[in-house]
Amino acid sequence: MYYILKELKVERQLTCPYCGYLRLYDITSFEKKDKDYFIECYECKKKFKFRKGYKKIYLSRTLSAADVAFKYPVHIYDHYSGLLEIIDPLNWQINVDDDIKHLKECDIFVGLVMGVPTFGTILEMSYAHRNNIPVYFINPTRQWLQDPWVKYHSTRIFDDVDKCYEEIIISAIKELNNM
Repeated sequence: MYYILKELKVERQLTCPYCGYLRLYDITSFEKKDKDYFIECYECKKKFKFRKGYKKIYLSRTLSAADVAFKYPVHIYDHYSGLLEIIDPLNWQINVDDDIKHLKECDIFVGLVMGVPTFGTILEMSYAHRNNIPVYFINPTRQWLQDPWVKYHSTRIFDDVDKCYEEIIISAIKELNNM
């Protein structure tokens, strides 16, 4: 999946803050310094900072799935960090108020369940659904794919992590190209 998507051109309309030049930029050809992302203006050749991530993805998972989910996005995220921003609840101490704050900011909720679902993942999924945030449910073990509650609360259901992120990336690229 990564190799196919790497060939796609991801363009985003940006305005250079130095010369005011407005144009589509290939946001996969950026330069990263610390936590900031820079792209070079085609007109004045100065580098300017742009917002990392067009789509904010809240990544929830059961603790048994933590290792798989935590390592997964890295192989596509390096190339698509100008397009996606992963909001990872494991980056802060578990706090329901913080989780809800970050859930409200996300564009897509991705829930990864490898074994038995945890209360946190299920309640976050329900919260996202009630607040009209698209819910992408991933269950590689296929144990919960036919569950009526999962079907009711999910926008899309996957048994493969790569297929889920591939759909998110392609839809984000199409949305950007139609702006």
